[in-house]
Amino acid sequence: MAHGLMLAGHDVFLFCQKDSPLSRWTEHAEFPVHRDFNLHHLWPHYIVRGLHAYCRVLEEFQPDILNPHCPPGHSFFAVAKKMTGLRIPLVRTVADPRAPHKNAFNRILHERLTQGLIFTTESSANRYRQTVDFKHIRTKVIYPGFRADDFTKSIPCENFRTRFGIGADKMLAGIIARMSPEKGQEVLLRALASLNERERARLFCVMAGEDSRERGAADLLHLAQQLGVDEYVRFLPRLDDVRALMSELDVGIVTSTRSEAICRVALEYMSFGIPVIASDVNILPEVVLHGQNGWVFPNEDPAALAACLREALNNDIERKQRGQKGAALARSKFSLAQETAETLEFFNTLQTSA
Repeated sequence: MAHGLMLAGHDVFLFCQKDSPLSRWTEHAEFPVHRDFNLHHLWPHYIVRGLHAYCRVLEEFQPDILNPHCPPGHSFFAVAKKMTGLRIPLVRTVADPRAPHKNAFNRILHERLTQGLIFTTESSANRYRQTVDFKHIRTKVIYPGFRADDFTKSIPCENFRTRFGIGADKMLAGIIARMSPEKGQEVLLRALASLNERERARLFCVMAGEDSRERGAADLLHLAQQLGVDEYVRFLPRLDDVRALMSELDVGIVTSTRSEAICRVALEYMSFGIPVIASDVNILPEVVLHGQNGWVFPNEDPAALAACLREALNNDIERKQRGQKGAALARSKFSLAQETAETLEFFNTLQTSA
């Protein structure tokens, strides 16, 4: 989002968590970044240091709007705004898979100190309504943006089909996610087991991602062997560049059982014109539109996933058409330009009414 605002001609100052993936990504950012404090530490030393840094930057940078994207940043900005006396809108962007706790602090923070809430998904907005009274807060759902054309250019050639010995007559499906329980790879393995032998013979699945502390590829391979589907699956470690594999897939699969408040991987599949089969968790059914750019199945339902695979297997033309619709959506509804335009419109509305 910061990059999108910068491209739209606005000055941006970004705060981020020390040693986080975002802090590493912003090492070569074209806008100023403060990354030298711990937002998540409750020790008084870190809190005071963080507030001092926030206040100093606000006084020097003189922003027109504050837009925290995480709960600690929300709290820091609210307090720093009070301390500096700035009369500017505070707008929280919510990409959390859970609603805030229902307590006095969160009621004050959201209902008195916050002027706007941007949600990355309708499901997040619905969860927040159970805790926060929206009566005096402006809200808007703005879907996450993605630069699809940049993602799909200059792709290295890896020839995964040739390496795996997969014929052109087979549908190549893939899950690209770390091997942790919430990513639900076992749902696909059980779905494969429920297909008949002739259907499985026309399908090959690749699962790429790093092992988690809870489990790894070896555990999933053991399950595949128990289910008798290991010959139809190949496990790969985390790939430094996933685009080569993605570009060869016929279907992208997201089997997540929880979280997914943004789900960038679904947008990545779509950017290549690949239809997506996804569980109905959080943002997924809002990005993967059943019957349009893919298929959606009930969470943790292998039989329903098998039915989606069967339909994709038996309808080549429909599968390709859904992929084309996904590519168009990735470059319109879910583009960074669209997200930036909607965000700026919302910011302007808040500034006008302030």
